[in-house]
Amino acid sequence: MDPSAPSASSIMATAAYQELLRRRRALVLGTATPPFVLLMALTALVVFTPWLDGELVPGLNPAIVLAYVVFFLPVVCAHVYVARVRRLDVLADEALAQAAAAEGGRA
Repeated sequence: MDPSAPSASSIMATAAYQELLRRRRALVLGTATPPFVLLMALTALVVFTPWLDGELVPGLNPAIVLAYVVFFLPVVCAHVYVARVRRLDVLADEALAQAAAAEGGRA
């Protein structure tokens, strides 16, 4: 471990770190909610309605379309998550800089 690095407690005390946590929680909740809602909706469709038994066009029923959606949704959500998490790196760097400045001022 780098002895010149700020301590974890000083990093957690910075405003940038608190903002990073707030944004990360919002990101995780916003990324996890759509697949969960879709899964619950599909479960309700399968259990309570005969809608998935029909055909959209000959040879293509709604169940196949929804299976593709369920397959690709995690890929899309992961892509969105990674793209948005990269923006949080700036806040992490800012938290480190603030903690280093705070510890440097005390030393």
